Amino acid sequence: MEYRDIIHKKAPLPFIGQKRNMLRHIFEVARNLNRATPIYDVFGGSGLISNLFSEMGFKEVYYNDYDGYSNRLTKIEQTNAILDECRNYLNRAGVKADAKLTDEQRDEVMSILYKYDIIDEIDVISLSSRLLFSMRTCTDLNCLAKTTMYSNIGLSNFNAERYLAKKKGGGVL
Repeated sequence: MEYRDIIHKKAPLPFIGQKRNMLRHIFEVARNLNRATPIYDVFGGSGLISNLFSEMGFKEVYYNDYDGYSNRLTKIEQTNAILDECRNYLNRAGVKADAKLTDEQRDEVMSILYKYDIIDEIDVISLSSRLLFSMRTCTDLNCLAKTTMYSNIGLSNFNAERYLAKKKGGGVL
């Protein structure tokens, strides 16, 4: 396997501190290891290192999910549906890409988020990465409701296909 064959070279959802800049170096070291060697990803976080070892065919890969990133991954379909609805609203309202939202537009976006949050707790971190100024995130809806929003949703949705796929032997630490 070559590094170019690795599918996920960065985490599919926003995560500050991910190890993507180290991934190629870790790959080079890992390619010389026996695939039966158990791997314990103590970094945790987005699981990018765990995913690398899984993609490389290691039989036992354990992921330290101390902050619930894998739960955020299970919400990608819901997160994308929310983004689609927000994107459609902003397009109908004539909001240009990267434009600051008015208070009324922010309130309408928040009403979309509240509607989904009533059904199931939403992934505010991922959503805020698309609604706030660069590198700014919120962890709850109260923070998001008080923050200036921008039309940074873009055209593409999040995709975590085959990311941290469960294999026999391994799992969350």
